[in-house]
Amino acid sequence: MSRATNVKNAFIVAAGDFILPGWDWKINQLKPETQNVNIHHKFTDILDDHGITQIVNEPMRGTNTLDLFITNYPGSFRRTEVIHGLSDHDIVYTEVDRKPAKLQQKPRKIFLYKKAKWQNVKDDLHNNKSTAKSLYNNKSSVNDIWNLFVTSLEDRVNKNIPTKTAHKKDCCPWNDGLQQT
Repeated sequence: MSRATNVKNAFIVAAGDFILPGWDWKINQLKPETQNVNIHHKFTDILDDHGITQIVNEPMRGTNTLDLFITNYPGSFRRTEVIHGLSDHDIVYTEVDRKPAKLQQKPRKIFLYKKAKWQNVKDDLHNNKSTAKSLYNNKSSVNDIWNLFVTSLEDRVNKNIPTKTAHKKDCCPWNDGLQQT
């Protein structure tokens, strides 16, 4: 929680069954005869220390609010309600007013392996074998031999495998433009 709250402008959301039946979220205090009092207090202290708010106030299993929805931006949730489900827990339903952040993707080099001149790569690396053997026979270090291999492989790949530059994508992959605004 500490690492997440230290990220600038992080929109934090965590939801699930936290199994804290002894806390009354409407009045924000322990219920009478609660077991594991320390765990309940520790959890609420963590929320308070990090500016996190629990936004579900209705019970979903008897009189207990077990499925919690915690966030550092409670004002972004325009609606939160508990609806009846098929299991022993009811369902927490929320609607949030947030737009997904666009990640700026840098142009990057993509190798076109289908158009590669593989025989040239093989031949060039095979010809490089004698240089590696002479380094080995002259008791060169493993690092020297490794560096020879890496640089020659990179050189052969760049020389014999064409590339193209991929540019940034304009939208998030899950955003198909059909959502409501």
